[in-house]
Amino acid sequence: MLSTFEQFAYHAEDVDRLSRMVDQGQLSNPHGGVPQTHRERVETLMYLQSALGRIWWTDAALAARVTDVVATTSRAIEWRVPVGESGLLEFFLEVISTEGVPNEILLPALRLVGNACADTDQNRQLAVESNGVEGIVPTLRDPQLAPVALAVIYNICVDYPPAQRRALDNGILSILIEVLEGQKLQYENSVVVSTCRLMQLLVDSLQATEQSPDNILKTLLQAASVPAVPEVEFDAFIAFVDLTVTLLANDHFQKMLIQERLLETFLTVLVDSYSRFPTSGSSGPICIDRSVDSSEYISPDDAKTLTRTRDRVIEVLSNVSALDQFVSVFSPSFDCPLFGALCFWLSVPQTQLQISACLMLGNLARTDEICRTMVTQKKLHEPLIRILRESQEAQLLHAAAGFLKNLTHLQANKVVIGEASLLEAASRLWSMDVLPQMQYAGAMLARQAVSGCYENIQRLLMPLSLDPDSPAHSRTYLSLLLHLCHQTDQAGIKTEVARTITAILRVLHSSTVRFEDLDEMRGRLYGCHETLARPLAYLARQTERSVVRSESWFAFALMARNREGAALVDDVVTEVEVFRVLVEIITDKKVTGGEVLPNESGEEETGTSMFAQSILSPTVHPNRQSSEGKRIDRENGLVLISQLLANRAHEMPEMRRQAFRDLLEGKEFMSQSFGELVASASSASTTPVGEMPPPLGDGGLLISSHDGQRRKSTEQQRRGNDAGNQDENENRTEPMLGGLLFADPRHAGGEWPSLSNRSPPAPEPWS
Repeated sequence: MLSTFEQFAYHAEDVDRLSRMVDQGQLSNPHGGVPQTHRERVETLMYLQSALGRIWWTDAALAARVTDVVATTSRAIEWRVPVGESGLLEFFLEVISTEGVPNEILLPALRLVGNACADTDQNRQLAVESNGVEGIVPTLRDPQLAPVALAVIYNICVDYPPAQRRALDNGILSILIEVLEGQKLQYENSVVVSTCRLMQLLVDSLQATEQSPDNILKTLLQAASVPAVPEVEFDAFIAFVDLTVTLLANDHFQKMLIQERLLETFLTVLVDSYSRFPTSGSSGPICIDRSVDSSEYISPDDAKTLTRTRDRVIEVLSNVSALDQFVSVFSPSFDCPLFGALCFWLSVPQTQLQISACLMLGNLARTDEICRTMVTQKKLHEPLIRILRESQEAQLLHAAAGFLKNLTHLQANKVVIGEASLLEAASRLWSMDVLPQMQYAGAMLARQAVSGCYENIQRLLMPLSLDPDSPAHSRTYLSLLLHLCHQTDQAGIKTEVARTITAILRVLHSSTVRFEDLDEMRGRLYGCHETLARPLAYLARQTERSVVRSESWFAFALMARNREGAALVDDVVTEVEVFRVLVEIITDKKVTGGEVLPNESGEEETGTSMFAQSILSPTVHPNRQSSEGKRIDRENGLVLISQLLANRAHEMPEMRRQAFRDLLEGKEFMSQSFGELVASASSASTTPVGEMPPPLGDGGLLISSHDGQRRKSTEQQRRGNDAGNQDENENRTEPMLGGLLFADPRHAGGEWPSLSNRSPPAPEPWS
């Protein structure tokens, strides 16, 4: 055992050596040289650890100075691993965990740990295994240590999940919340931002949901709502809001926002950002407070940051409003402050507030009663239509169109919204050639508006000009839609226009519709739109969605009941691709390589289950259709041919007429090439009309028996030959409806679509 004199001598030697090692502000070895190799650095640090242990309680000032020099030295990459291998890192982690150590030593000790762990997983592992994280977390409560402790924990945790889990296990989120609640305004800006940055790193961990304190959302929103000193206010606001948005990406926190009634606070934070951080007219949304001095405008870079943050807030709000909990909590009362604020936002000049209102109210509009109240009492369709007429913002137009589509889903709302000039406003979207997603939204709105609504069909068929001498007098809003279909190459737009035509035909040819100008509307439909059948031909040719293709044959069959409509159908049905599909659906034979071949698909006909799936499922397999769907297509194809023969037989070339008769009578084509069949059907030569085939009237509907063979009624066989003298409203067959009603097939189950703030998708019929 050393004597007192020997201990004093060792102590004096340690003090002398340590003083020399850090005398120049940089670390040297005990002999005064600079360590050059990894081994020399480890040995130098091992001596430091031993010497510091002997002088720790007797010369705190020297210990602090040495620690500070080592902390600075460890910023260099070549010193970080030696700090861990020498045992010095574990030594200082133990010092930090020891009670009673003065801050003069704790500050450089924390710096040393933070620098040594930066981008060094080997040292991070040592910090976790030696329980160093547990000792560092409590230092966050000390305002003097917190700025450094935040950076230390961040360096240990970033990209190292074991450290993140250990920090969460030790209640770091609760401590960070205490930091924000108690001392935010006393901290420098870097502390506030560092706190939020560390919390954002931790809440991304899987354990953050279960381990987050109950008051985390409330604290963050309150912190974002309370103005700080001007020097820190903007960065602090962005940090708090960004962290809140990160939390709200999780369903758990979204539901918490609704259940704790914090949604109103979140909306207030968004609104207040316009007055707290005004932007010039050229760098951001128009300011609410127009009296603000231009010197108070935030910088252009800050304005861009603020816009990005607001966009993230809007996306979160749209996701939250899509939850069932949102509808159940806020839909019963239309007088709550939240609903009133959102209604007001529809008419403010701030684009992002308008977008948020469209998305949230649109997601609220998912029941008939809510949609009825929004239109008949609150008149929310009026500002939405004004947005469609005036706005230049694609994102806002997309959100407003989605909201209007939900409101128009209710049959009782269609007339009211149509009277507010919905179709006129939607026609503006059709002309936006550079924004096909807007054209698609406008076409979808038109289809939704006219489905089952005679009054809106009247508006769609109105002349563009009331002046009889104007060229626009013979054109209608439907003409604009047909022009859009002709100009676009987007499949979704073409499909929506075609389905709009089908919806019009359903109403105008319905036996339940009784209007004085019905015949006039049919005349305008067929007389003013020579290309009416072209979009339907596109549907007939496409093979991706059998349900949509079925609508084309239903529509063709309806058109063929009218003499003018039959002429339009006749022009497109005899096109090669359309006629090929017609042959296939009637004969149930595949046309390949110019030949009509037996269907060898090997599909087992199992009733209507696949048909139901094709309506309800957004993904329909190409060329797969149920036996029921095939039967309906076949019947509509037969009705189409029978009506073409009834209304167009005198104008048809003999070869085409014979081809149609052969298809109608079920004659075999196996010996005739498809090329000959097409030639006979599409032949343009005019030949004298011989004996006319018997027309198919009310009693002549071709009915499929259980064995798949067609039967003709005796009544039909006795009918006369001259179909041209019969009234077009009599003796005609009723096309098969096939279960395709007015509702969008995506929503056949009664569900209403939810709106999202994501970028508008590429136009597809059922996205």
